[in-house]
Amino acid sequence: MAGTEAWSKLQQHYDAGMKTQKMRDLFSKDSDRFKSFSATFEDVLLDYSKNIVTEETMTLLSKLIDEAQVKEMAKAMFAGEKINLTEDRAVLHVALRNRANTPILVDGVDVMPEVNGVLAKLEPFVNKALAETTACCSKHMPAAHALGARSVAWRRSSASVRGDAPDQRLTTTTLILLLLLLTNHHHYYTAACFCSTSR
Repeated sequence: MAGTEAWSKLQQHYDAGMKTQKMRDLFSKDSDRFKSFSATFEDVLLDYSKNIVTEETMTLLSKLIDEAQVKEMAKAMFAGEKINLTEDRAVLHVALRNRANTPILVDGVDVMPEVNGVLAKLEPFVNKALAETTACCSKHMPAAHALGARSVAWRRSSASVRGDAPDQRLTTTTLILLLLLLTNHHHYYTAACFCSTSR
C-alpha cells in the first residue's frame, strides 16, 4: 500500500500542511464541522469531526481504498481465500463473529464446527468472569466490551505541554475503515475491521 500513487499523494497532502494543522483552527474555520465529518449506521453514530482531516484528506483516502483493492480483499477474506500472504493461510476473523453460522469454506472444508467448538469452551470462563468481576463501584459488570483501538494513533503536540487539548490523529488504517463505513460498504467495513484489529 505504501508504494501506491494514492499513498504518495496522501504523504504530499500531509507534508503540505496537515502535519501542522490544529484542531481548534479547523473548528474556527467551520464551527458546523460535525455535519460534514460524521455518519450514522442504524443506531451507531460515528463522529470523526474531532480528527485532523479535511474533505481533501477523505477524497485521497477514498482513492487509496480503490488503489489498494481493499474491497476486493474483503470479498476474498469472506470467501476463505488465503489472503495472509506471510503465512499462506486464510484470515478467519469473520468465522469467530459468524453468529448466523453460515458455512465458511477453507480449502473446501467448513471451519465453523471447529470454531463453534472453541467458542463453546470459552463460554463458561466468560460467564464466570462476568459473575465474579466487579467494577470500581463494587457492582457486577453486566457485559464485557472490547473496542479494538490499536489502529488509532494519538500524537500529543507541543500545544499539549501548554495545557491545550492534545491533537488526535488517525492512522491510515483507521481512516480506511471509516471511509468504508461512510461510503455504505458496511459489509466490507466489517471485514476490514477484522483484518485491521488482527495486526
